[in-house]
Amino acid sequence: MKACAAIVAGLLASPVLAQDAAPKKLDPLAVQVVHNFGKCVAKRTPSAVEKVLGLDIRTAAYNEALRRVTTGHGYCLTSGALRAGGVLLAGALAEGALMADEGRGLAGKLAWHEGAAPIAARGELEAMGMCIVRKAPEATVALLKTEPTTEQETEALRSVTPFLGECTAKGTQVRINRPGLRAQIALAAYRITHTPASGS
Repeated sequence: MKACAAIVAGLLASPVLAQDAAPKKLDPLAVQVVHNFGKCVAKRTPSAVEKVLGLDIRTAAYNEALRRVTTGHGYCLTSGALRAGGVLLAGALAEGALMADEGRGLAGKLAWHEGAAPIAARGELEAMGMCIVRKAPEATVALLKTEPTTEQETEALRSVTPFLGECTAKGTQVRINRPGLRAQIALAAYRITHTPASGS
């Protein structure tokens, strides 16, 4: 538990790229640019975004679809340059789709309901994200309503990070940063709300 608390404190204090071997500071402006770009693309091409987010994030087909859906949207870059992508960009697309109507009724859709078909997670991070979302649907929506890299986001993250320990496999060390955690939560929320009732 102490180790988990230390990791949580680190991700709240230092937003870095999770995939970097040597953690580097991620410019808050870069995070905001990716966030705004993804929301803009989701608003302008919702059907294309729905198709790409329906693919398995671990596949080459997904990476190619993500590249295609985000190509030709220069008008969505109002400031700065798109210097980060991958999971952060996918998470921004998911947020744009989920929050199109300001998240009205979203918490009810995310909450676990008795008799609901289980959704098979595609990897440990997705399993963690779906677990957090199911356990804290209202906190999830509150997080997605905040702007990234703000004090409001940090405060909202404090409501979901306590679930990291119980939502990860025993013996697994969580190594994720603040933008990455938000992206995983957004992607998990999208998967929960867009998976057929059969759970497939």
